[in-house]
Amino acid sequence: MIHLDKNNNLSSKRYLALPPPDWNLIDLLYSFFHLATKNNSTEDLENAIKIMLGTSHVMVTNLGRTALTLGLKAIGLEKGAGVILPTVICPTVIRAVLQADCRPILVDVERNLHISVRILDSCQEKAHAVIVPHLYGLSAPIQEMREWSKKAGLYLIDDAAQAVGISIDGKYLGTFGDFGILSFGPFKSLSTPRGGALISENGDIIARAKENILPRESFYWAIRRTLGGLIKFHLRPYYLRIKDLNHKKVRAGTSSIELSHIENTSEMLQISHLEAQLVQSVLGRSTSIVGNRQKTARETWEMLKIFNKFEFVGQENAPYIKIPIRLHGGLTAEEAVRLFRSMRIEVERIYRPLHLYEEFKGYVSQAMPVSEKLCEEIFVIPNPVNKGVFGLNRIRNAFKQLV
Repeated sequence: MIHLDKNNNLSSKRYLALPPPDWNLIDLLYSFFHLATKNNSTEDLENAIKIMLGTSHVMVTNLGRTALTLGLKAIGLEKGAGVILPTVICPTVIRAVLQADCRPILVDVERNLHISVRILDSCQEKAHAVIVPHLYGLSAPIQEMREWSKKAGLYLIDDAAQAVGISIDGKYLGTFGDFGILSFGPFKSLSTPRGGALISENGDIIARAKENILPRESFYWAIRRTLGGLIKFHLRPYYLRIKDLNHKKVRAGTSSIELSHIENTSEMLQISHLEAQLVQSVLGRSTSIVGNRQKTARETWEMLKIFNKFEFVGQENAPYIKIPIRLHGGLTAEEAVRLFRSMRIEVERIYRPLHLYEEFKGYVSQAMPVSEKLCEEIFVIPNPVNKGVFGLNRIRNAFKQLV
């Protein structure tokens, strides 16, 4: 175990984990009060999202992938229609595409983790739609994608599940496509117990999506998940310590979201009134939440400038919840993950490319050399928001050990 000097006041017994949820007990108490006085939290949340994003039509759901499935069905794609998506993406996305009876078409990514017009032009398979995700709080080249999709005659899905509240030239991510999706789950850019949204300027898409009669989850399960989430967060350092004892998991270093841990995608529900109110409360603070993450990302970037073996994958002031770091000089992501975890800092590899999973190999469009290389040279560290100098020192000293 590595012990750092007393000047940094660090202890190897403390775990530097991901930031706390963006909601607090005051939000929870207010949500209970709201439920006792009126019962239209879903409608209120939809209106709040409309106002925040400046969009015309919204449907809130229990999960972002529920919104994606409903959106794909609502644009009228036939069974088996091709949908392009990058191979480096949260596995829940391909599950949602399959849930909508569409055929995924996996393509490679650029070194910045995004798909590009160049990659889309090289895709030889017939497609009807393309999904453009904004991973970890980064902004994909969505404006270029919008122009390309119009010329190609494809539907554009703006996946802002990990980029809620982020804007480009005054326009929010999620609003650039024929429809967009948002997610408000744990460790997302706006972190609450659960929630998702389908957004579009095309009212017919939202109207068709709302024709699906979704059951509403019971209050019991909503409160159980909410309180359970708080307990799990406070016990997270102990969970991570136990997890690190499993050497195989540390060696694999894959993303914490593995296929075996993904919830059943058939669980398409309305968002509970309690969680809808919690999301609405957090939305009211979205500007400060995004600003705080941008500030600490910038501080982390400034700190890393003293090294020549590491670099941010994206811009230095993006509102990351997890910061992708590219390694140079022969270091591997597996080595970095192993060292950081030995120092009790919660890090992980980027998403394992989907085409490397046996069950998704049949959806490969072309060779994927870039994504496979990125998987070996990029890992993600927690944004030390709310950790102050202590968090930055922990990260700086871990990087010193890698040099």
